[in-house]
Amino acid sequence: MRWLGTLLMICLLAVGCGLSVAELEPVAVEKPVLIKMTRRFVTLRQVQVGMSRTEVRAVLALPIIVGYELYDRAGQQYKPLTEKNPQRSESLNRNSKEYEIDYYLVGIQLQDGQISDDEIAPLIFRGDKLIGIGWDYLKRLGQ
Repeated sequence: MRWLGTLLMICLLAVGCGLSVAELEPVAVEKPVLIKMTRRFVTLRQVQVGMSRTEVRAVLALPIIVGYELYDRAGQQYKPLTEKNPQRSESLNRNSKEYEIDYYLVGIQLQDGQISDDEIAPLIFRGDKLIGIGWDYLKRLGQ
């Protein structure tokens, strides 16, 4: 009698776990599927004060892969989503001295599709030489 109860439980579990063919059909998705990563892309330890702008760009100015986009659903093919480095550059004149600032993407903090100040780092050049790195240095320069 005990084996009958066990057999009945196994049958009920097997029936409850079954799937119909309709449940196995793929569902159409309208939006592209994105895989995004949150991480640091660049470590500023690779550059040192005194390097030329050309040397810094040789180390840091590579396209950064920030995620992947599914472009072929049937073949499950992905293409990389990239960002350029430096993100932007600008000139600054303080106390009759010219400075060039390159802003490099160093990591993604919030996956919101925008690059904010906490995701980039300024590298400050004077006369083609790196003289400072980071927001603190740039703020002191502006005083």
